[in-house]
Formats: sequence, C-alpha cells, structure tokens
Amino acid sequence: MLISDYCMLNPFNKSKKAFGLEISDFSLKALWLDQKGQNFTVAGHNRLDLPKGMVVGGEIRKVDEVASLLRQLVDEAKPQKITIPHIISSLPENKTFVRTIEIPNMTKQEIPEAVKWEAEHHIPLPIDDVYLDWQILNKQGNKMKLLLAAAARELVEGYVNVFTTAKLIPQALELEAAAEGRALIKEESSRQTYLIVDIGATKTMFNILTPEVIYFSSSVTTISGNYFTKIIADTLGAKKEEAEKTKVACCSPQISATEQNVLSAIHPAFDKLAEEIDKIEQYFFNLFSPTSNQINIILCGGGAGLFGIAPYLSLKLKQKVRLGDPWLNVPLAKHPPIALAQALGYTQVIGLALRGTQPKKYLIQK
Repeated sequence: MLISDYCMLNPFNKSKKAFGLEISDFSLKALWLDQKGQNFTVAGHNRLDLPKGMVVGGEIRKVDEVASLLRQLVDEAKPQKITIPHIISSLPENKTFVRTIEIPNMTKQEIPEAVKWEAEHHIPLPIDDVYLDWQILNKQGNKMKLLLAAAARELVEGYVNVFTTAKLIPQALELEAAAEGRALIKEESSRQTYLIVDIGATKTMFNILTPEVIYFSSSVTTISGNYFTKIIADTLGAKKEEAEKTKVACCSPQISATEQNVLSAIHPAFDKLAEEIDKIEQYFFNLFSPTSNQINIILCGGGAGLFGIAPYLSLKLKQKVRLGDPWLNVPLAKHPPIALAQALGYTQVIGLALRGTQPKKYLIQK
C-alpha cells in the first residue's frame, strides 16, 4: 500500500472528488485533475504569489486576504476555472508530527484510547489540543505497530476557517510528505526506502519514507532555490529577476562561457546539499537500523530543475540521484500543460490532486 494511504489528518469524513490546494508562506497553488475513464486531464491549474506576512511559518495570519486570493486562484485557473468547491490540502511540515509507535494487541474499539495515552509520550503538545490520526502498520506477536500523525487544533482550524471564508470545502488535510510520495513513488513499487529532497524557494525539505511509513521530515533554510538565484546574481552581477531567468534557462546543449561560469559558481552550493543529504542518510541508518542500506534519492521542488544537479549529486554521493517525475502516477490523456521543469515545483499539489480524484480509496481504514 502506498504511503499516501496512511498519515491523513481527516477530521471531515468527506468522500467527494476534490482538487489539490497548496499553501506556503509565499504562494498558493491549485490543480484540478478531471478523470475520463482511465485517463486524466489537467482541467485547471494556477499559481499566485502571496504578499509577505499573510502566511508566516505555515500559520495563516490574514484570513480575509488569503481567502480573497484563494477565490482569485480558482476563478483564474487555466485552461478553465476550477468549478468544484472540494479541496485536499496539506499542512506545513514544521507544524506536524509523525511517529511510529507500538502498543499491545487489542480490539479496534480499544485502540483509540491506547493511542491517545501513548501519544502523550511522543507529541510535544497537550493531547486535547491536537488532532490525532493513526494507521495500523503491522502486528507481530503480542504487539502492533501504528503510524501516528498529529497537528495542533488551532492550526487545523485556522486552515478550515480560511477555506470556509473562501467558500471552499475541505475533504482532508494531509502531510506534505504523503502528497509528495503519492506523486513521485510508483504505486506498484516494492517496499523500498526513499529520500525525497524538495528544493523550495526558501528551504529544502528532506522526507525519508517507504511505501508504508514516513520515518521523518526535516528541513534546512541554508540551501534553497533563492540561494541558488543569489549565487547566480552575484556571479553575473545581475538583478534577481535576470538571475532567475538564467537559472531556469541554463543550460544549452553547447554550454556558453557565461553558463560555464554559472555552473562553476553554483557547484559549491551543490556540495553543501550533498553534505546535508549524507547527514540525513546517516541519521536514518543510525536511528532506524534498516535491513537494507539502499536509499532511492529523488529531487523535486522549483529549485530541482537546475542543469546538471542530479548527475552532479550522484557523483558526489556515489549513489544514484534522479529528478522526480510528478506526472508518474497520472495517466494523462494528452501532453500536460505544465512542463517537467515547472512541474517539479508542483509536485506536492499534483499529489494532493491525485488523492482528490479517488476520495474513497484514501478513506482511513483504521
């Protein structure tokens, strides 16, 4: 079973088809997948920048303003306006908690109270102040292993408030890692371990997971798409806007002298990213002692489209690093309207939209 079948924060108990919605500190993204038979079309998609201060650290500070932009986001979607009101959205990684716990074998009726009791030892918030969700992973002997997900009620209710104000209806709020896993990991994948490296505008997020378990998520702000842009701007003596265009366009099959200077300047940043990946892997091996030392590294996010980043990291780490394909699990009826380089930045919202196409499939089976 895919990672996305677990780790849902779903206090809504809904089962209608929905579109994916991603809220970050700096942007809003929406994507609606319409299903015809076995195939999908991107019926509507859009992205809007958020003015500074509306969302801070994942917390929505200005409800009315964000709600107004959400309405604009869906109304101005291309190739058509998003007409369904139901949404699947995500909660910020730095505001959620994921733990694997063990409890004695017991009946399903007994589990909720046991989970609540055990969660008090793992969640750094009062249990009455959080939404808890859980999933049975396996049973061995007289023990059962559960995957536990939690988020503060205040955070969840803040998101629900802005959705309601925007006349949108939440189906579920889920973990960012679950959405990315759904988009990037083949559904028929065996139980391998994956490290998804999401290079965003202001941070890089690291998610280690298998088709069953999210082991952990962490992030760094010292490496990001904006950091890459700054290096390019400094190298070229250019403004941020020009550097951003260079970053996106780089590099042609026959690399120019300017492009070579850009690559030479940015390689030390790739070295820093390789060091962080190595730290994450060693932490995982030391803490969880997996039976296999093989980790599949997948890059996504808006900063992952830089020329040569995957092969460079492969050489540096001496293991394969590949760019993710956010359309991997989307059987599209026609060529997607979002090119791969841009789609890398849509990975999470594509994963959310995928869940929205088959809501009954992802209802929690506890």
